[in-house]
Amino acid sequence: MSNIEEKTDTTEMSSNTTESEAEVTVPVAQVENKTSEEETTSDNQQVNSGQKLKKVFYKFTPKTYEEFESDVNEWTNNLSSETNSTNTVEYFKNTLSRAKEETDSGISIFSAWTYAPKNPDITKQLIGKDGCYLHKTTENYGLYAIWHNRTENKFYVVGPKYRKPEEIEAPTKVPDGKDVNVLKGSLDFLRYRMMKLKQKK
Repeated sequence: MSNIEEKTDTTEMSSNTTESEAEVTVPVAQVENKTSEEETTSDNQQVNSGQKLKKVFYKFTPKTYEEFESDVNEWTNNLSSETNSTNTVEYFKNTLSRAKEETDSGISIFSAWTYAPKNPDITKQLIGKDGCYLHKTTENYGLYAIWHNRTENKFYVVGPKYRKPEEIEAPTKVPDGKDVNVLKGSLDFLRYRMMKLKQKK
């Protein structure tokens, strides 16, 4: 992926970073005010176990459709059927088509990332067979793609930064008139699942 500014998951929240106004419980999608800031933090959410997700910075990096298409070609060896399952090839053909249609209508693309687990077994469970769990999370949050970069051991999410609550399938708890930050919501959901899987080990 190009032009990603790295920040560790242990970075403390800065004084000029605003948290979401909504009180939400993972895996409910996140809501926040639209601001000019590129950085935001996950809420310090209470989960059913009584534990909380750590506050982290996510860097939202603008991308063009052409950059996203180049990323997909790099991830999939130009959508090669020799190195990808039929489901994966069809999935990315469909998501590229959707991204093209929406960017042509004026929707902007952003990418963000979070670290994957150090335990490869947990990572495999997060991904699922042929990426089925990542594909489902992608669909639920109205994204274009979620991809595990094995070299960097990071999960990248790509899509619009915001969607209206009625445009996504992920459960939401939003004040009237607020849009959902789907990139932030999907990353928080992935981190929540990582935490729950680690607890089972």
